[in-house]
Amino acid sequence: MGGIAGFCSGVNEYSAQRATYAYLLGKMSEKISHRGDGASEGFVDDFIGFFAANAKDVFINENFRVIADGEIYNRAEIVHLLESKGFAFRTKNLPEIILGGYLHYGAECASILNGEFAFVIWDSKRKIFFMCRDRLGLKPLFYAIKNRNIVFGSEIKALFEFPDISRNVGQEGLCAAFGLSPRPDGCGVFDEIKEVKSGHYAVYKNSKLIHLPYWSFTSVKNDFTREEAVEHARFIITDAMKRRLDKNACAIVKDTWSRVAASIAARELEERGEKLTVFTIDEHFEFSAQEQIDALLRAVIACDYPCGGSERSLSYDKIAPAHPSVITGDCAAEFGFWTKRSPFAIDYNFKKSFLSRDFIQHAKPDECAKRYLQETLRLTPRLPGENPKAREASYIGVKLKAARALELNDRLCAAVKKQNRGQRETFAARSPYTDCRVAEFFWNIPIEMKANGSLIKDAFKDYPPLLAPGSPAPEGASDFHKKAIPDYAKALRSAFLDILSPRLTPFINKEKLLSFISDAPNEASFENIRATRLMETFIQVENWLDKYNVRVTL
Repeated sequence: MGGIAGFCSGVNEYSAQRATYAYLLGKMSEKISHRGDGASEGFVDDFIGFFAANAKDVFINENFRVIADGEIYNRAEIVHLLESKGFAFRTKNLPEIILGGYLHYGAECASILNGEFAFVIWDSKRKIFFMCRDRLGLKPLFYAIKNRNIVFGSEIKALFEFPDISRNVGQEGLCAAFGLSPRPDGCGVFDEIKEVKSGHYAVYKNSKLIHLPYWSFTSVKNDFTREEAVEHARFIITDAMKRRLDKNACAIVKDTWSRVAASIAARELEERGEKLTVFTIDEHFEFSAQEQIDALLRAVIACDYPCGGSERSLSYDKIAPAHPSVITGDCAAEFGFWTKRSPFAIDYNFKKSFLSRDFIQHAKPDECAKRYLQETLRLTPRLPGENPKAREASYIGVKLKAARALELNDRLCAAVKKQNRGQRETFAARSPYTDCRVAEFFWNIPIEMKANGSLIKDAFKDYPPLLAPGSPAPEGASDFHKKAIPDYAKALRSAFLDILSPRLTPFINKEKLLSFISDAPNEASFENIRATRLMETFIQVENWLDKYNVRVTL
């Protein structure tokens, strides 16, 4: 885990503003310092100010300034490749490896990297400012262009420390904040803030920005037999797990996919003479209603907009003091098998029914959701002669569902409480299914071969289960959560009534909402769960409107 922030100035009077820009960089760095290990690095020179939350993520030589956030898992192969081309390493740290790739492959340098990363290069000789993000979007990189300055950061909050970047939020951002549509790839929620898209790079030169893809899914005919597919799936998932496995890692097991990942990790650690610590939702994570509400509010600050995530945040808080990373099963469902589930939240129409008529009329959430869905379907890589609906469903899973899981993991890991750990290390969540090789392989496996996760299950059927056999409870429906919901819902009602302010009321049908949450039964019923999720959303939205001084521009 790490973080980057900074700016590139196109203002001719830059040198006269050097002291001011150094001050601004310091303010920006404060907002992402929690992403680092306590040994940060920053500098202001030429036309740039760069900051990295980890000192090892900065590399400087005569012509280049490079900062990076993330990890690459084919480091040894790339070092060997670049050395064979005559590149002489000084450090072999991430930013120097990136620079070596840039010198030999130019704008396509990220295509040789397998990992999770976001990086920025200042090429002083050609006066090029270069930004890039990993294929699947595991690491964030936001930016804004203001008064011929380009300002960037791993988190949105850092950008607001730069002058004149507004907190205006329009249709797209509000629909994402209320959970009425996903946050589109490239959207920074706030009107003036954008994000480098996954699998893209951006070049800023002469006050102009060019944003181009270097990678995307490619649909090709698959000639694997089922036996060959099972064998290859086993190889690449196992290899991906090995490359991501830290000493003293732990795992959270809650479903089939996390169970398989944990089983692979456990076997690998056993071969190293170590043991994997395994946590289960029911047995290890019990939190009070107030802890859950507090985490709900912290998650807003972590993600810079309403995003849910309180349960995951609390789980990470609990295990981070003793472990540097946690193994999860994130994105297996999205990358590993076809699903017919709705691309948006099940309760989309239910949630929308509690919004004010005026807000619906101006925000037009149906229009916003439809537009993004159509754009996603338009970009789906298809293959002539096959059922296009299958590809579309898979691409929706990747772009609309996986993106949110990856975003939550990054922000909540960065924001995890550091008590009992000091600044000695950061915390990360890792899943073998987010390896780009795994995602690309499963993209081209026929639906009938991988339906319901059977391909992964067959590939690892001889691995000992880490839980008792049987279908696991879905997330949010464990025995503990069923028992805890009435107490939590009661506390949420109280918290919601406390925060019901003029900031929120223009967006909601207050009378209908109050009637619904007061009439929700006290037992752990479906209606109570719906009421609970609804209040969580509106509590987070109110907190966001307040803490971020959001100005609505509809």
